[in-house]
Amino acid sequence: MADIMLGQLLHRPTIDPISGDSPLPVQLSGSLAPQRKRIVHVSTQLSTQIDSGTFESTYLRCAEGAIATVKLIYVFVPAVTGATSGTHMISIATPTPVGTCNTILEISSAYDKTVNASLWSISTPTGASIQSAEQWFAYISDNNLIFGPTSADQLAISYRNNTDAPQTGNREVFYKAVEEAVTW
Repeated sequence: MADIMLGQLLHRPTIDPISGDSPLPVQLSGSLAPQRKRIVHVSTQLSTQIDSGTFESTYLRCAEGAIATVKLIYVFVPAVTGATSGTHMISIATPTPVGTCNTILEISSAYDKTVNASLWSISTPTGASIQSAEQWFAYISDNNLIFGPTSADQLAISYRNNTDAPQTGNREVFYKAVEEAVTW
């Protein structure tokens, strides 16, 4: 067995080598699993009509046996054609262990304005969520926007139409994430 410095094992310098005739019985075994990561780009347009006073949720999940970290996101909803009052909104949330939603970002706009969230900008924040574009950018930059492959760890993007007309415009969701295989 090759001589290995104790400091190499403990990540600090030492003088005494560990060798086959050392009084310390040391044996190294095992291996590191290869790190498997990939970049995933997802872009979709949602075209279902969302009637006044209703909502629709889109769920993001990654591949089985992986976790995903969002690096870039863009969610866009056009103004509500034909509306004369009200607001419409987007929320991004994750489930909690008891099944309720943990809202990360909730934004809204007037009926005649778009609602959008990107890496650099967000519409008007509402509710108990991130309150500025700077906080949103920091949240994503710090790798906090993560999701997994099941309903217990998915990411939900919901659109709510609180205007007086149906939303017939296409809603867009795009994200780029790093998906990393995890094994236990």
